[in-house]
Amino acid sequence: MRIARQSRAYGFPDLLLGRKLFALLRAAGFAEVGVRASAFSETAADVAVGPAEQPSGPGRLLAQARALVRRSGAATDDELDALIARLDAVVRHPEYFSAGLDFAAAGLKRAPDESSAAAGQA
Repeated sequence: MRIARQSRAYGFPDLLLGRKLFALLRAAGFAEVGVRASAFSETAADVAVGPAEQPSGPGRLLAQARALVRRSGAATDDELDALIARLDAVVRHPEYFSAGLDFAAAGLKRAPDESSAAAGQA
C-alpha cells in the first residue's frame, strides 16, 4: 500500500477508488447516486496456478507499473522484484485466501432547468 500511495501522483491506480465513488459522483453534480459492491474471494483451491514466470494479479499490476513506481522513488527494481516474488508465492501457498470488493456506480445528472437558463440570459 505504501508503494501504491507514493506512486499515485505518477499514475499508479488508486486502489481505494471504489470507496470514493459516491462522493466523487456527488461532487461532479450527479444526483440519485447508487453504488453497488460485489464481494469476491478465492482460495488456493480456486486458483489455477500458471507457470512460475507468470505473476499473480497484484504482481502483474506492480510489474506493469514498474516505470511509475521507479519514477516515484517508492521502490527500486530489486525491491519490486522481491515484492512480486512474495506476492506470487502467497498465491501458491496451500492456505492462500484472498477477498475483496468490486464497485459499480451510477448517477443521474439533470439537465439545467430551462427557466434557470432563460433567467440567466435576461
